[in-house]
Amino acid sequence: MLNKMLEVENMSCGYGGTDIVKNISFTAGCGEKIAILGPNGCGKSTVLRSLSGIITHKGEIRLDGVEIGRLSRHELSEKVSLFSQISSVYYSYSVYDTVEMGRYQINSQKKSLSGIFGSESDKTDAIAVEKYLRSMGLWELRDRLITELSGGQLQRVMLARSFVQEPKLLLLDEPTNHLDISHQLALIEHLKTWTSESDDRLLIGVFHDLNLVPALFERVILINDGVILADGRTSEILKSDVISRAYGADILSCMRKNCEFWCD
Repeated sequence: MLNKMLEVENMSCGYGGTDIVKNISFTAGCGEKIAILGPNGCGKSTVLRSLSGIITHKGEIRLDGVEIGRLSRHELSEKVSLFSQISSVYYSYSVYDTVEMGRYQINSQKKSLSGIFGSESDKTDAIAVEKYLRSMGLWELRDRLITELSGGQLQRVMLARSFVQEPKLLLLDEPTNHLDISHQLALIEHLKTWTSESDDRLLIGVFHDLNLVPALFERVILINDGVILADGRTSEILKSDVISRAYGADILSCMRKNCEFWCD
């Protein structure tokens, strides 16, 4: 059994006094890669926003044994990074500067204490920023303004900013949106590497494209109408009747037909 990093107990959350997610519970351990699946409007993104502390919750969300409501924004940002879909931007920073923003919370205290610490932090920041810009295929675009980027390029910049934060818990909300197939596959490989680089990391992602899920995730939490319908191994959930019930479609037959086209 993996060491528990995240414990969610009887958690409910939503907007305007209405609970979208209702009394869900699950635990997640270090090194796990978990997909949250379900139809549109079922509460997937709301779960991520609650886990990141963006919206308030009822019940308990414990990270490393500590209720996240007891953590300051600085403490939480050192542990958790949430990537959300970006449709547009309203500021003209360069690609490099935008990604470097992900390092701000990590080193802000050190830089405020000492110029020496700040100097060392600057070197560490530069190494991390270059690493993730290169891994996301953005190094050659580092000086370009993000207002000049395509949707797919902007998506990769924001993903790099999440990676450079180097959190323990990485939450991804539709990270492959706007990415072409080559960058989708590259992202999956990078996420595998990111998780394996440390024994103290946890990845939870919301995906709509079920074809990509088995390539990355070992576990699936299936949600509908704000409640958990199933929680188990990816191969078991995706091939079971419960996923067809959740989506209101014969998912398995559809996937097999698609495979027939490519295998013919």
